[in-house]
Amino acid sequence: NKYNKTGEWTPSVTKSLTGRPIVAEEFTFTVKEGDTVVSTGKVNADGAVAFTSVEYTLDDVGTHTYVITEDEGSADGVTYSTQSMTVTVEVVDDPTKADLTVTATYPADTIFVNTFEAHGEWAPTVLKVLNGRDFKEGETFTVTEKDKDNVVVMTGTVTAGKNGVPEAFTFDPEKITYDQTYLADNYQPKTFTYTIQETVPAANPSNGLTYDETVYTQKVTIALHQNEDGTYSDKLDVTEDPEDKEYTFINTYSQTSVKLEAEKFLETASANEYDFDFELRLADIDKAELKEEQYYKDLMEEDPIQTITITTGNGKKTGAFDEITIYDAGTYTFTITEIAPDPLPDGWTYDPNLTKNAVVVVKWDETLNKLVIDSITYEE
Repeated sequence: NKYNKTGEWTPSVTKSLTGRPIVAEEFTFTVKEGDTVVSTGKVNADGAVAFTSVEYTLDDVGTHTYVITEDEGSADGVTYSTQSMTVTVEVVDDPTKADLTVTATYPADTIFVNTFEAHGEWAPTVLKVLNGRDFKEGETFTVTEKDKDNVVVMTGTVTAGKNGVPEAFTFDPEKITYDQTYLADNYQPKTFTYTIQETVPAANPSNGLTYDETVYTQKVTIALHQNEDGTYSDKLDVTEDPEDKEYTFINTYSQTSVKLEAEKFLETASANEYDFDFELRLADIDKAELKEEQYYKDLMEEDPIQTITITTGNGKKTGAFDEITIYDAGTYTFTITEIAPDPLPDGWTYDPNLTKNAVVVVKWDETLNKLVIDSITYEE
C-alpha cells in the first residue's frame, strides 16, 4: 500500500487604498519561497486579495517561510506599497488526521497600503470693461475671489486696456487647485461655492469712476474621473456651473462734451454769400498728467481736430464744430483759426488776428455727481 497525504494553504492579506475606490483585479501580488513563486493573487473591489492555493504533500512536511509582496503596477496617480510580509507555514503529518495539518503564522499587520493622488484646477474667466476712457498709466482694477467662509482664495488684477474693450484679469494664484482630499465622503463629488466682486476703493468722486458692485456666485464641482475601462485618471474632473461663464465687471468713467463755435462777421455791399473755413485745435491743458494720456495726446496732435465752413453774406453768422468729449476735470485751451485765402481776392481785407482762443473749464459737480462744463470763454 502507498501512504499519501495532502494539504494546502491559501495566503490571506488585505489591500487598502486611500484616495479612491479599488477597482477589482487592478493590484496583484506574488508569494515566493526563496526565489520560487508559489502563489499569485489579485485584489477584489472590497480590498480582499484572492490567492491561488499552495499545495503540500508528505515531501513538504516541515517549516516553510514565504514572502508576500505587491507587484509594482502603473495605475495613474498610485504610489505602490513596498512592503513585504513574511509568513511561516508549518506542515505537520498528524497520524490521527487524514490530511496534513497546515498552520500559517502571519505578522501583526497584513494590510498592504497604497495611496492615490489626483489633481484638478480651476480659474474663473473674469473681464473688465472700462467705458468712457482708456486705462491710465499705473491704474489697477482688482477683484477678489472668496470661498463660502469669506476667505480670499484668489486676487485678480488688470492694469491696461482700451475704452470699451474687455480685458481679462490676471489672478494670483493663477488657479485654485484641488486634490482627492477635497472630495466628499466615500470619494463622492463635492461642490464648492465662491463669490467674486470688484474691490471698490474709498470714495474719490473727482476721479469720475463709477465702480461695478455686482457680486457673482460661482459653483465648482470636483469629481474622480473614471476611464472607459473602469480605471481612474489622476486628473480630477472640474466643472463650473454655469459652464464656461464669463464674469464681466463694467466701470463707467463720467464724461462730458463741449460744442465750440466760430463766428464770422462780413462787411460787404454785395448780395452774394461766401464760404469761410475755420479750424479747431487743442492747444493746451492745465494738467501735465492729462497731456500724457493717449486720448488727449491724440487730440493735441490732430492738425486740425475739425474744420467747418460758414457760408454767409453781409452781416454776422455763427457755425458750430462737432462735440468734443472730455473725460477729466481741468482747463482746456482750444484755438479757432480762420483760413484766409492766399492770395486774397481783390478788394478783400481780413482781420489781422485770424486765431482766437476758446478756454473751456471742466469741473466735477459733487451735487450732480458728474463732470460738467463750468465755463467757455472766447478770447481775442
